[in-house]
Amino acid sequence: MTEVGMRCSSLSTMAFTSVLLFICSIYSCYAQVPLLMWTSDGSNMPHLAQPAAGQTVSGGQLASYLKSALSVAPHSVLLFLQDKLSMEDFTMYGGVFGNKQNSAFLNVESALQMSSNPLVLPALDWSASHSILELFQGELGIPAVHIDLSTLKEIKLNTAQPSLLAVHLPYTAGDQTKELLLKNDAIIGEVLDVFKSQDVPYTAVYTGLKPSRVIEETPVMAGRSMGRSLLQAPPQSSVKPPLVVNNTAGQPCILLWADTLLARYSGNQDDLARDIFNASADFTAGSVCNETLSRLVINYQNVLNLRSLQLIFSMRKIFFPVSARNWSVMLSKL
Repeated sequence: MTEVGMRCSSLSTMAFTSVLLFICSIYSCYAQVPLLMWTSDGSNMPHLAQPAAGQTVSGGQLASYLKSALSVAPHSVLLFLQDKLSMEDFTMYGGVFGNKQNSAFLNVESALQMSSNPLVLPALDWSASHSILELFQGELGIPAVHIDLSTLKEIKLNTAQPSLLAVHLPYTAGDQTKELLLKNDAIIGEVLDVFKSQDVPYTAVYTGLKPSRVIEETPVMAGRSMGRSLLQAPPQSSVKPPLVVNNTAGQPCILLWADTLLARYSGNQDDLARDIFNASADFTAGSVCNETLSRLVINYQNVLNLRSLQLIFSMRKIFFPVSARNWSVMLSKL
């Protein structure tokens, strides 16, 4: 079998045009919010196993996380409860590619970096976030005290007793979103500074009461037609659906879409994207997905005057603190 790159060193040039390749954990974003949990610098929190990629954390699982965390973490607890929040807010308004000055979450990101073993739950059932006050009240055995900036400076903290302070943060969609998120982050920073000035170790939680964005499943991912036709056949779409590779659980884990995928060898040129989407190429043999590494293998027959050709896309999942999420990075194109 002739392959690309190391497996076929004579295949010297390959040009990729308009290729979109991404690996992701596919889960419905409907009714899910993120939850960030961290401790003050110098305080400890047990190492809590992150949920599996794509897993929605239920209220029962959240209670287990909180119980484990509070077995070690400080019992002075801060709850930052925002009206709405989604992971996409961190992606859109966080410091992209390390550009911290452009981030709307400067204080949150700094606190996460200073904390030991922070917990990030990308997909929490939003109904569970509504019960987070009750969960902490039950664990600490005290009622929550709701505070705002006007009463913040009057608070005198006592490290000898547990405390549970809740801070409500607004949210608005549209052009003012980033500006409001910056104000919320400044409020979070002020509250943390009060605890720091009084030398009180704390455990902080930042989450949303509802998702700020609802992304419904598309027909490609849902595997079913959406909408309805009125006594007429639906028009044929000129856009081909992406190539989909499923994991061992039968869920999509790799998607590939390409408008054009040009390959050139010994003076011959061919558009390999055509064979991908008309089912001429086989991608079932050798393609794998797991929690850290994924590989897409596309096998061709009789292209570029070659009896066989193999394209390999290797990807590795890496955690990016800016968005507090795992993203997959292309390691090689062989």
